[in-house]
Parts: sequence; structure tokens; C-alpha cells
Amino acid sequence: MACIFRNTSGATAEIDDGGAQILAQSICAAFAGENGWTEDTQAEADAQATAQQAQQQTQQQQAQGEQLSQQQQGIDSDASAVQSDIQNLPSDVANAQSDLPSTANDIQSAAADLATTQQDANTVNADTPDLVCGDATTVAGDAQTVHGDVQTVVGDEQSLNADLAAVSQDIVQLRSDISRYKTDSAALPSYRTVSPPDMAQAGPAISSAQAAAQRMRNQMAYYLSQVNGLASHADLLAARAQSPCKQWKALKGWP
Repeated sequence: MACIFRNTSGATAEIDDGGAQILAQSICAAFAGENGWTEDTQAEADAQATAQQAQQQTQQQQAQGEQLSQQQQGIDSDASAVQSDIQNLPSDVANAQSDLPSTANDIQSAAADLATTQQDANTVNADTPDLVCGDATTVAGDAQTVHGDVQTVVGDEQSLNADLAAVSQDIVQLRSDISRYKTDSAALPSYRTVSPPDMAQAGPAISSAQAAAQRMRNQMAYYLSQVNGLASHADLLAARAQSPCKQWKALKGWP
């Protein structure tokens, strides 16, 4: 509103060109010089206040609309995250489970190496005294090979632990995303996301993952016990193989 003039006859003129008011200003100046016309500054102030109030209301509505949109998008994002967490959890559990077959193969390799150690240990008893020290060295090397198998299984355990740590982190993330989804949904109860997560799957998914993780830990502990037992047996064979060698060296007066 550029200006409001009132005439002594009761007529009112409101000048507003709807733009920068440049044209309106010249018209207002023309009215100011006309007899019988008086500028109504109070009406102008009231009109300006009304316009400002309307503008503020529009801005508030826009801000509220943007906030509402952000809340809705947040709930949608939360819902998607929860459903994704639920779906990804079994995949990470399966990834951890894939470590165990290779460990079983490593146990078989250790058992085969122990069998070789046993065969070479038998040779110590069968060979002539001048060969037993060489045989004992071979048995000691075989025992070290079994210990190498132990380190391989230890590496398998570390790999499994890393994968299980990822599963544990998945569970933590799922619980966190569920909490955020519930909190954000409670803050806007009137909104229902188009693709809500299947919350009934969350609890069983977590329980299943935790049970599977414990089974895998138990299985790996059993494998470690097995391979350490094989290594202990190999050490015993190596120690026994040294006895004839020591006797031969003593007979010869060798150190």
C-alpha cells in the first residue's frame, strides 16, 4: 500500500501499484495537491500492519510446512533404516558362518601333518643309530608344521571375531534405529509412513543372530582345543624322537 487519501465528500482512494510503488508515489503526490483530499496516515499504518501480519503468517505457515516435511522424511528414513537393518542382519551372520568350513579344513590339515609327524617318528625307531639324529630333526620340523597349522586356526578365529563384531554392531545399530523410529513417530502421531518396517521381525532377528554367534564361538573354541591338542601330541613325538639321538651322541661323546 503506497497511500490512502480521503475526500471531504467521503470518497476514499487507495493507491497500490503492486510493485515497487514507483508509479504509485507519483499518483500519491498528485492527490496530495488536490483540494478536498487528505492523506489518511492512520489507515495507511493499519493497512501496512495488516500486510505485515499476513506476510508473517505466510512465513510461519511455510516454516511449519517445511518442518512437517522434514519430520515426515525423517520417519520415512528411520523406517527404511530399520527394515534394512533387519534384512542385513542374517546376511552378516551368514558371512561369519562362512569362516567355519575353512577352519574345519585347517584342522584336517593339522591332523594330516600330525600323521606325517607320527610316520617320521616311527622311522626314528626303525633306523640305524647313525641316522636317528637326522630323523629327529625331521620330526621336529614336522612338529613345527603342526604349530603352523595352529597359527592358521588362530587367524581363522581372529577373522571370525571380526565378523562377529560386525554382527554385534548390526544389533546395536538395529536397536538404535528402532528407538529413533519410535521416538520420531511418537512426535508426529498423525503421520503414517508408506513403508513401515516389520517390527515383529526385529526381536526374532536379534535373538537368532545372538544364538548363532554363540554357537560359532563355541565351535571355534572346540576347533582351537582340537588343534592345540594335535600340536601337543606333535611336540611329544618330537621330544621322544630326540631321546635316541641323545643316546647316540652320548655314546659317541658328542655334545
